[in-house]
Amino acid sequence: MGPKGPEPDMTRMLSGHPEQFVITAPARLTGPEWMVASTPTNTAHSGPWGVSFTANLTPDENTGLGIWTKEMFIKALRTGRHMGASREILPPMPWFNYGKMTDADLEAMYAYLRSIPAIHNRVPEPLPPAGAPNATNGAARPRRDCGDRARGRACTGTRDRRRTPRMLERMTTFLLIRHGLTDAVGHLMTGHAAGVHLNAVGRAQAASLPARLGEASIDAIYASPLERTRETAQPLADARGLTVQTEPRFIEVDFGGWTNRRFADLATDAGWQYYNAFRGATRPPDGEGLVAVQARTMEALLDLQARHPDQTIAVFSHADTLRAILLYFLGMPVDFVQRLDIAPARISVLQLGDGAPRVLQVNGETMGK
Repeated sequence: MGPKGPEPDMTRMLSGHPEQFVITAPARLTGPEWMVASTPTNTAHSGPWGVSFTANLTPDENTGLGIWTKEMFIKALRTGRHMGASREILPPMPWFNYGKMTDADLEAMYAYLRSIPAIHNRVPEPLPPAGAPNATNGAARPRRDCGDRARGRACTGTRDRRRTPRMLERMTTFLLIRHGLTDAVGHLMTGHAAGVHLNAVGRAQAASLPARLGEASIDAIYASPLERTRETAQPLADARGLTVQTEPRFIEVDFGGWTNRRFADLATDAGWQYYNAFRGATRPPDGEGLVAVQARTMEALLDLQARHPDQTIAVFSHADTLRAILLYFLGMPVDFVQRLDIAPARISVLQLGDGAPRVLQVNGETMGK
């Protein structure tokens, strides 16, 4: 705040609404002459749509545009959808004007945003308008008395779950499934190597998937191009009368010069040790960084979400590829990759659609467990 009022802080240029500036409810506007209100930072805007927050446009990999591809950026401004396929871009962002620009102009904008300093600042999700079923207007939500559960009765409370916006959103459900066990798991860095097949345990794990998924509706099955994922997906496809479709963007991390090396031999490699300590800024020799894996898998998921709205999709992939996906949607840095256990043939569940993404399960043996 300067002598004449708010002044721009150029050290935070284009980093969006400050995460420490917490807003819990829309502004209370009275009279027809007031339709929109903005915060002194000019980064939060309240109107009939609720509260929208200025996005972090810096290339920070975890909170900004770091994993956005050029195609995602252009599609977002052409369609008015976050990342080109998710929720609507809210006012006052005039995306429809930017959407009329040429591809060359939008590519130049993207290049500029990639060139500015990355600032870590996690902008909150939009708030619903006042009076919406899940809006609090600054008040605490009704307390649910879950002591009844211990007495064999359902929890009580005033919220009617059948009327919440969550139940009305169009959400695509992704079953993220790692391939079954191979002889290389835990011993050899197979990466993109072909010819790695399930062993007897892995085949049994794959055969058990239809039963473990129970009556879950599955509308399509996608797998990485490698044999071990396709072999894991096939029993489920046979049971449901579906075809295993190949999606190259779900392939394993490219481990470059480490491909087909034994973990025991890599243990003393300084580059390997540094890679496991700092995944966010390292990559295998002549290989692929985990942030790049997030970018390609995010693009694939958004494409499938647009292709299969309100459907359930099974995706068969690899341990680190699935960890990269889950870390992104859990808001965790890629340096935490070893904190997620993704065992062979285990099931994680992710939902994408009109509302905020939701991770419903990580590394489950069955649906919901």
